[in-house]
Amino acid sequence: MTCTPLAFAAALIVALPMVAAADHGGPLRAAPMNPLVLALLAGGLTLLAGILLVVIITRLRGPAGPDE
Repeated sequence: MTCTPLAFAAALIVALPMVAAADHGGPLRAAPMNPLVLALLAGGLTLLAGILLVVIITRLRGPAGPDE
């Protein structure tokens, strides 16, 4: 039986969460940052990504013509 790319992708989707759930020892066992700081950092990065997306779309559309 041959392994198709779809079967390989399905096997990876099933196997990757198992690898990520491995128990890491040492400093990676506990969260290194305060949850509030982590939430503020995630929110700030999300806001920055949104602003960047708006700037990129605005630049790609070009200047507004007389129709708009």
